Amino acid sequence: MRKGSALPGILVIVAAVVVFAFFAPQLTCLYTTCNSGPQSSNDIITIGFTSLNPKNPQPNTNVIWQMDLNNNAGNDHFEMGGVWLHFFPGTGLEITNDSLDCRGGTKTSDVDCIFNNFFQFETRTVFLTMRVQSLPSGIPLLFKYFVNYDYNSNNRSVTFPIIGNSLSQPTENSFFHQDPTPAPVNPVSLNYVPDYNYTRVINGQTINDYWARSGQNFTMTLNFKLATSTWWQSKGLSCEKPPCENATIPTGKLKIDFTQSSNFIKLNYCTCAGSSSSSCFDVSPETPYGLVSNQPIIVSRTVTSVQCSFFASITSPEETGRIETSYDVNYQFENEVPV
Repeated sequence: MRKGSALPGILVIVAAVVVFAFFAPQLTCLYTTCNSGPQSSNDIITIGFTSLNPKNPQPNTNVIWQMDLNNNAGNDHFEMGGVWLHFFPGTGLEITNDSLDCRGGTKTSDVDCIFNNFFQFETRTVFLTMRVQSLPSGIPLLFKYFVNYDYNSNNRSVTFPIIGNSLSQPTENSFFHQDPTPAPVNPVSLNYVPDYNYTRVINGQTINDYWARSGQNFTMTLNFKLATSTWWQSKGLSCEKPPCENATIPTGKLKIDFTQSSNFIKLNYCTCAGSSSSSCFDVSPETPYGLVSNQPIIVSRTVTSVQCSFFASITSPEETGRIETSYDVNYQFENEVPV
Protein backbone atom coordinates (compact mmCIF):
# COMPACT_ATOMS: atom_id res chain seq x y z
CA MET A 1 0.00 0.00 0.00
CA ARG A 2 1.27 3.47 -0.78
CA LYS A 3 1.91 5.94 2.11
CA GLY A 4 -0.63 8.47 0.85
CA SER A 5 -3.48 6.03 0.38
CA ALA A 6 -4.93 6.63 3.89
CA LEU A 7 -5.47 10.40 3.38
CA PRO A 8 -8.83 10.22 1.57
CA GLY A 9 -10.20 7.94 4.29
CA ILE A 10 -9.06 10.34 7.01
CA LEU A 11 -10.73 13.26 5.22
CA VAL A 12 -13.98 11.31 4.99
CA ILE A 13 -13.89 10.56 8.74
CA VAL A 14 -13.14 14.20 9.60
CA ALA A 15 -15.99 15.40 7.36
CA ALA A 16 -18.35 12.90 8.96
CA VAL A 17 -17.40 14.12 12.46
CA VAL A 18 -17.99 17.76 11.44
CA VAL A 19 -21.38 16.94 9.95
CA PHE A 20 -22.42 14.97 13.05
CA ALA A 21 -21.26 17.76 15.36
CA PHE A 22 -23.31 20.25 13.38
CA PHE A 23 -26.50 18.21 13.29
CA ALA A 24 -26.26 16.34 16.61
CA PRO A 25 -28.15 18.93 18.72
CA GLN A 26 -31.03 18.89 16.24
CA LEU A 27 -31.08 15.08 15.97
CA THR A 28 -31.11 14.72 19.75
CA CYS A 29 -34.52 16.43 19.82
CA LEU A 30 -35.96 13.57 17.79
CA TYR A 31 -35.49 11.16 20.67
CA THR A 32 -35.75 13.37 23.78
CA THR A 33 -37.98 16.16 24.99
CA CYS A 34 -36.50 19.48 23.92
CA ASN A 35 -36.89 22.57 26.06
CA SER A 36 -38.68 25.18 23.93
CA GLY A 37 -37.83 27.93 26.42
CA PRO A 38 -40.19 30.42 28.11
CA GLN A 39 -43.71 30.62 26.72
CA SER A 40 -46.14 33.55 26.56
CA SER A 41 -49.24 33.27 28.69
CA ASN A 42 -52.51 35.09 29.36
CA ASP A 43 -51.18 35.29 32.92
CA ILE A 44 -49.00 38.23 31.99
CA ILE A 45 -47.35 38.97 35.36
CA THR A 46 -47.02 36.04 37.74
CA ILE A 47 -45.32 35.32 41.05
CA GLY A 48 -42.32 33.01 40.82
CA PHE A 49 -39.92 32.19 43.63
CA THR A 50 -40.93 33.31 47.16
CA SER A 51 -39.21 32.88 50.52
CA LEU A 52 -39.53 33.99 54.14
CA ASN A 53 -36.44 34.40 56.30
CA PRO A 54 -36.55 33.18 59.00
CA LYS A 55 -39.31 30.71 58.21
CA ASN A 56 -40.67 30.71 61.77
CA PRO A 57 -40.35 34.32 62.95
CA GLN A 58 -40.63 35.17 66.64
CA PRO A 59 -42.27 38.28 68.18
CA ASN A 60 -40.16 41.45 68.24
CA THR A 61 -37.87 40.22 65.46
CA ASN A 62 -37.59 41.12 61.81
CA VAL A 63 -38.63 38.88 58.94
CA ILE A 64 -37.66 39.35 55.28
CA TRP A 65 -40.04 38.47 52.45
CA GLN A 66 -38.50 37.82 49.01
CA MET A 67 -40.63 37.56 45.86
CA ASP A 68 -39.99 37.27 42.11
CA LEU A 69 -42.28 38.79 39.49
CA ASN A 70 -42.18 37.12 36.05
CA ASN A 71 -43.22 38.74 32.77
CA ASN A 72 -45.00 36.28 30.42
CA ALA A 73 -46.28 38.84 27.90
CA GLY A 74 -46.92 37.99 24.26
CA ASN A 75 -44.47 38.74 21.46
CA ASP A 76 -46.40 41.92 20.62
CA HIS A 77 -45.55 43.21 24.13
CA PHE A 78 -41.80 42.76 24.30
CA GLU A 79 -41.66 45.42 27.01
CA MET A 80 -44.11 46.17 29.84
CA GLY A 81 -44.35 49.38 31.84
CA GLY A 82 -46.31 50.63 34.82
CA VAL A 83 -46.46 47.26 36.61
CA TRP A 84 -47.51 48.24 40.13
CA LEU A 85 -46.83 46.14 43.24
CA HIS A 86 -48.47 47.31 46.49
CA PHE A 87 -48.12 45.84 49.99
CA PHE A 88 -50.69 46.25 52.78
CA PRO A 89 -49.66 46.33 56.44
CA GLY A 90 -50.77 42.92 57.69
CA THR A 91 -52.06 41.32 60.86
CA GLY A 92 -49.21 41.17 63.37
CA LEU A 93 -46.68 42.47 60.85
CA GLU A 94 -45.46 46.03 60.64
CA ILE A 95 -43.67 47.11 57.46
CA THR A 96 -40.31 48.57 58.44
CA ASN A 97 -39.69 52.10 57.24
CA ASP A 98 -37.49 52.39 54.18
CA SER A 99 -37.01 48.60 53.97
CA LEU A 100 -38.67 47.89 50.61
CA ASP A 101 -36.11 46.99 47.93
CA CYS A 102 -37.54 47.09 44.38
CA ARG A 103 -34.78 45.47 42.35
CA GLY A 104 -34.92 46.78 38.79
CA GLY A 105 -37.88 48.99 39.65
CA THR A 106 -38.77 52.31 41.25
CA LYS A 107 -39.76 52.53 44.91
CA THR A 108 -42.50 55.16 45.17
CA SER A 109 -43.29 54.61 48.87
CA ASP A 110 -42.50 52.17 51.68
CA VAL A 111 -45.21 49.85 50.26
CA ASP A 112 -45.12 50.48 46.49
CA CYS A 113 -42.92 49.44 43.56
CA ILE A 114 -43.36 50.47 39.91
CA PHE A 115 -41.63 48.43 37.22
CA ASN A 116 -40.95 49.96 33.81
CA ASN A 117 -38.83 48.55 30.98
CA PHE A 118 -39.96 45.13 32.19
CA PHE A 119 -38.96 42.94 29.25
CA GLN A 120 -40.59 39.74 28.05
CA PHE A 121 -39.57 36.65 30.09
CA GLU A 122 -37.61 38.85 32.50
CA THR A 123 -37.78 38.48 36.31
CA ARG A 124 -37.79 41.28 38.91
CA THR A 125 -37.06 40.57 42.58
CA VAL A 126 -38.49 42.38 45.60
CA PHE A 127 -37.37 42.30 49.26
CA LEU A 128 -39.51 43.59 52.12
CA THR A 129 -38.60 43.69 55.83
CA MET A 130 -41.38 43.48 58.44
CA ARG A 131 -41.39 43.62 62.22
CA VAL A 132 -43.18 40.73 63.95
CA GLN A 133 -45.65 41.75 66.66
CA SER A 134 -47.18 39.67 69.45
CA LEU A 135 -50.63 38.24 68.73
CA PRO A 136 -53.11 36.26 70.83
CA SER A 137 -52.82 32.51 70.41
CA GLY A 138 -54.58 31.13 67.33
CA ILE A 139 -54.38 34.35 65.28
CA PRO A 140 -51.93 33.90 62.36
CA LEU A 141 -49.55 36.50 61.05
CA LEU A 142 -50.87 37.81 57.76
CA PHE A 143 -49.89 40.30 55.08
CA LYS A 144 -51.40 41.19 51.71
CA TYR A 145 -50.36 42.65 48.40
CA PHE A 146 -51.69 43.22 44.90
CA VAL A 147 -50.17 43.44 41.42
CA ASN A 148 -51.79 45.82 38.93
CA TYR A 149 -50.97 46.58 35.29
CA ASP A 150 -52.43 47.80 32.00
CA TYR A 151 -52.34 45.59 28.93
CA ASN A 152 -53.25 46.99 25.52
CA SER A 153 -54.34 44.51 22.88
CA ASN A 154 -53.74 44.35 19.18
CA ASN A 155 -56.82 44.50 16.98
CA ARG A 156 -58.96 41.41 16.65
CA SER A 157 -61.29 41.34 13.66
CA VAL A 158 -64.03 39.22 12.17
CA THR A 159 -64.77 38.82 8.48
CA PHE A 160 -67.92 37.23 7.10
CA PRO A 161 -69.65 36.88 3.73
CA ILE A 162 -72.57 39.09 2.74
CA ILE A 163 -74.63 37.54 -0.06
CA GLY A 164 -77.21 39.00 -2.39
CA ASN A 165 -80.51 37.50 -3.53
CA SER A 166 -78.87 35.60 -6.40
CA LEU A 167 -76.93 33.31 -4.03
CA SER A 168 -78.20 30.72 -1.58
CA GLN A 169 -74.83 30.52 0.18
CA PRO A 170 -71.38 32.12 -0.16
CA THR A 171 -68.82 31.00 -2.70
CA GLU A 172 -66.51 28.14 -1.79
CA ASN A 173 -63.56 30.19 -0.48
CA SER A 174 -65.59 32.65 1.60
CA PHE A 175 -66.09 31.93 5.34
CA PHE A 176 -66.77 33.42 8.75
CA HIS A 177 -63.28 33.99 10.20
CA GLN A 178 -61.76 35.62 13.29
CA ASP A 179 -58.26 37.05 12.98
CA PRO A 180 -55.90 36.32 14.61
CA THR A 181 -56.87 32.73 15.39
CA PRO A 182 -56.26 31.63 18.08
CA ALA A 183 -56.93 34.80 20.07
CA PRO A 184 -53.83 36.84 20.98
CA VAL A 185 -52.25 36.69 24.43
CA ASN A 186 -54.34 38.87 26.77
CA PRO A 187 -55.78 38.57 30.29
CA VAL A 188 -59.17 39.19 28.65
CA SER A 189 -60.27 37.21 25.58
CA LEU A 190 -62.58 38.43 22.81
CA ASN A 191 -64.73 36.07 20.80
CA TYR A 192 -67.16 37.12 18.05
CA VAL A 193 -70.46 35.24 18.02
CA PRO A 194 -73.00 35.71 15.17
CA ASP A 195 -76.73 35.55 15.83
CA TYR A 196 -77.07 32.12 14.19
CA ASN A 197 -75.11 29.52 12.20
CA TYR A 198 -75.58 27.86 8.84
CA THR A 199 -74.38 24.42 7.82
CA ARG A 200 -72.33 24.06 4.65
CA VAL A 201 -70.66 21.16 2.85
CA ILE A 202 -67.17 22.04 1.56
CA ASN A 203 -64.99 19.40 -0.10
CA GLY A 204 -67.17 16.68 1.35
CA GLN A 205 -66.99 18.05 4.90
CA THR A 206 -69.91 19.56 6.80
CA ILE A 207 -68.96 22.77 8.61
CA ASN A 208 -70.77 25.42 10.66
CA ASP A 209 -70.56 28.82 9.03
CA TYR A 210 -72.22 32.22 9.12
CA TRP A 211 -73.14 34.87 6.59
CA ALA A 212 -75.32 37.95 6.37
CA ARG A 213 -77.96 38.55 3.70
CA SER A 214 -78.43 41.77 1.79
CA GLY A 215 -81.58 43.65 2.78
CA GLN A 216 -81.69 42.15 6.29
CA ASN A 217 -80.55 43.05 9.80
CA PHE A 218 -77.95 40.89 11.50
CA THR A 219 -76.41 40.81 14.99
CA MET A 220 -72.80 40.35 15.99
CA THR A 221 -72.07 39.74 19.67
CA LEU A 222 -68.65 40.44 21.18
CA ASN A 223 -68.02 38.20 24.19
CA PHE A 224 -65.33 39.28 26.66
CA LYS A 225 -64.11 36.95 29.38
CA LEU A 226 -61.15 36.55 31.73
CA ALA A 227 -58.66 34.25 30.00
CA THR A 228 -56.20 33.86 32.87
CA SER A 229 -55.57 30.37 34.19
CA THR A 230 -55.99 31.10 37.94
CA TRP A 231 -52.35 30.09 38.37
CA TRP A 232 -52.44 31.86 41.74
CA GLN A 233 -54.86 29.24 43.09
CA SER A 234 -52.38 26.44 42.32
CA LYS A 235 -49.72 28.35 44.28
CA GLY A 236 -52.02 28.76 47.28
CA LEU A 237 -52.67 32.44 46.73
CA SER A 238 -55.87 33.79 48.24
CA CYS A 239 -57.59 37.03 49.17
CA GLU A 240 -59.87 38.43 51.82
CA LYS A 241 -62.91 38.76 49.58
CA PRO A 242 -62.85 36.57 46.42
CA PRO A 243 -62.66 36.85 43.49
CA CYS A 244 -58.97 37.52 43.92
CA GLU A 245 -58.63 39.05 40.45
CA ASN A 246 -60.51 41.68 38.49
CA ALA A 247 -60.29 43.21 35.03
CA THR A 248 -61.76 46.39 33.62
CA ILE A 249 -61.83 47.85 30.12
CA PRO A 250 -61.61 51.54 31.06
CA THR A 251 -63.83 54.23 29.58
CA GLY A 252 -62.76 55.06 26.03
CA LYS A 253 -60.55 51.96 25.70
CA LEU A 254 -62.97 49.70 23.80
CA LYS A 255 -63.19 50.64 20.13
CA ILE A 256 -65.31 48.99 17.45
CA ASP A 257 -64.70 49.95 13.83
CA PHE A 258 -66.39 48.89 10.59
CA THR A 259 -64.92 51.54 8.27
CA GLN A 260 -63.72 48.94 5.73
CA SER A 261 -67.30 47.67 5.33
CA SER A 262 -69.14 50.98 5.58
CA ASN A 263 -70.37 50.58 1.97
CA PHE A 264 -72.02 47.24 2.85
CA ILE A 265 -73.19 47.47 6.47
CA LYS A 266 -74.86 50.22 8.50
CA LEU A 267 -74.95 50.31 12.30
CA ASN A 268 -78.32 50.15 14.01
CA TYR A 269 -77.07 50.11 17.65
CA CYS A 270 -74.59 48.61 20.10
CA THR A 271 -75.50 47.81 23.71
CA CYS A 272 -73.56 46.39 26.66
CA ALA A 273 -75.02 43.65 28.84
CA GLY A 274 -75.60 44.95 32.35
CA SER A 275 -75.06 48.57 31.32
CA SER A 276 -76.94 51.18 33.33
CA SER A 277 -77.44 53.49 30.33
CA SER A 278 -79.27 53.00 27.04
CA SER A 279 -76.02 53.20 25.09
CA CYS A 280 -72.53 52.42 26.30
CA PHE A 281 -70.86 53.81 23.14
CA ASP A 282 -70.32 57.16 21.45
CA VAL A 283 -69.41 57.76 17.83
CA SER A 284 -65.65 57.83 17.46
CA PRO A 285 -64.12 61.27 16.92
CA GLU A 286 -61.76 59.63 14.42
CA THR A 287 -64.30 58.09 12.06
CA PRO A 288 -68.09 58.11 11.67
CA TYR A 289 -67.90 54.32 11.27
CA GLY A 290 -66.34 53.68 14.66
CA LEU A 291 -67.60 53.49 18.24
CA VAL A 292 -65.84 54.24 21.54
CA SER A 293 -67.03 53.02 24.95
CA ASN A 294 -68.31 55.81 27.21
CA GLN A 295 -68.16 53.85 30.49
CA PRO A 296 -65.95 51.20 32.10
CA ILE A 297 -66.75 47.58 31.27
CA ILE A 298 -66.17 45.04 34.05
CA VAL A 299 -64.93 41.64 32.87
CA SER A 300 -65.08 38.43 34.91
CA ARG A 301 -65.02 34.65 34.41
CA THR A 302 -68.61 34.83 33.18
CA VAL A 303 -69.10 36.33 29.74
CA THR A 304 -69.58 40.08 29.39
CA SER A 305 -71.30 40.81 26.08
CA VAL A 306 -71.51 43.73 23.70
CA GLN A 307 -74.24 43.25 21.11
CA CYS A 308 -74.23 45.18 17.85
CA SER A 309 -77.01 45.22 15.26
CA PHE A 310 -76.29 46.06 11.61
CA PHE A 311 -78.18 46.29 8.34
CA ALA A 312 -76.56 44.69 5.25
CA SER A 313 -76.99 46.10 1.75
CA ILE A 314 -75.03 45.16 -1.39
CA THR A 315 -75.63 45.41 -5.15
CA SER A 316 -73.16 42.68 -6.17
CA PRO A 317 -73.73 38.94 -5.64
CA GLU A 318 -71.29 38.84 -2.71
CA GLU A 319 -69.12 41.08 -0.53
CA THR A 320 -67.05 40.64 2.62
CA GLY A 321 -68.03 42.35 5.85
CA ARG A 322 -65.34 43.25 8.37
CA ILE A 323 -65.55 44.47 11.98
CA GLU A 324 -62.42 45.38 13.96
CA THR A 325 -62.12 45.70 17.73
CA SER A 326 -59.35 46.97 19.98
CA TYR A 327 -59.42 47.18 23.77
CA ASP A 328 -57.12 47.95 26.67
CA VAL A 329 -57.39 46.10 29.96
CA ASN A 330 -56.55 47.06 33.52
CA TYR A 331 -55.92 43.81 35.41
CA GLN A 332 -55.21 43.18 39.08
CA PHE A 333 -54.73 40.14 41.28
CA GLU A 334 -54.45 40.06 45.08
CA ASN A 335 -52.73 37.71 47.48
CA GLU A 336 -53.12 37.18 51.21
CA VAL A 337 -50.09 35.44 52.73
CA PRO A 338 -50.27 33.66 56.11
CA VAL A 339 -46.91 33.50 57.88
